[in-house]
Amino acid sequence: SIIYASGTTGNVGIGTTTPAYGLVVGDGTTQKDIFVAKGGLCVDNNNAGCPATPTQGTIYAVATTITGIDVAENYFTEDSTSLEAGEVVSLHPEKPEYIVKASAPYDERIVGVISTAPGVLLGSNATSARPVALAGRVPVKVSNENGPVKIGDYLTSSEIPGVAMAACAKASAAKRATCEPGRVIGVALEPFSPEDPNSKSMGRIQVFINPHFNLNTPPEENPSLLDRFTRAVKIALQKLGLIIEEGVATLRKLVVKEEICINETCINEDQLKALLQGQLESMEVQLPYEELLETVVTPPPVSQEIESMEVELPYEELLLPPSEESMEVQLP
Repeated sequence: SIIYASGTTGNVGIGTTTPAYGLVVGDGTTQKDIFVAKGGLCVDNNNAGCPATPTQGTIYAVATTITGIDVAENYFTEDSTSLEAGEVVSLHPEKPEYIVKASAPYDERIVGVISTAPGVLLGSNATSARPVALAGRVPVKVSNENGPVKIGDYLTSSEIPGVAMAACAKASAAKRATCEPGRVIGVALEPFSPEDPNSKSMGRIQVFINPHFNLNTPPEENPSLLDRFTRAVKIALQKLGLIIEEGVATLRKLVVKEEICINETCINEDQLKALLQGQLESMEVQLPYEELLETVVTPPPVSQEIESMEVELPYEELLLPPSEESMEVQLP
């Protein structure tokens, strides 16, 4: 029979003769669908929870239990056939509401990961779209590009398109910690550490999805929030060409609009020009004796009135007897 009603339990079965509940559709073997045309569905634990006039297309329930473990939303894409489950995606740089495969480390436009089997899917009617996990646990493609992944590590995009990496690698004897502030997709729930750490490897691990901006501080430093913020500012300044180490700032060029000040002493552009010009006019240059010998000096013109001049030289230079300390030399 198509519809079966038990006279003993009052259970009703559609497509089954052994309904174990008040209403059972299908026998578990052949697919049977339920379609509510222009109506609502209410599941309540008493008679007071359902509205008198349900809104069409709405499901009302006191609680919901779903076997799937993530919430996803469909986003438009031009790569609906090539985007695979577990791949990291970013917003399209030109098309609004479109996604593309993330392909750069610390991509500032990453939004999430393609869901494998979402428990709740939003925007299911979208065409040419792929489900992006918004929350929950999903399998994610990862690599050891930035070192092994440990449980609790934040993950971000890598150089391998669609593949995640540790956002902050722990320092080792052969490598400094590589950490940059930026967007992350979530937290690793499983480790990923290939046998050969020197070769790039890929795999899949479970990740708790939580897209956000993170300061990504090396784990061994265990810094305070202020230290993490200061480090982020320092990295941003380095990208602008300013390097600060132990209180000393190094930069390629400094342009000051008004004054240069040290404590309460300041100097402006005109004062600095005058100071530098005065130093150039009064500057004395001292050269070692060896450099003087290599320098060709043109003597000033000698007046005809001067017929001779006296030059005194130490006897050591003239190899004179010790008894004579100097001699007179007449030069025309």
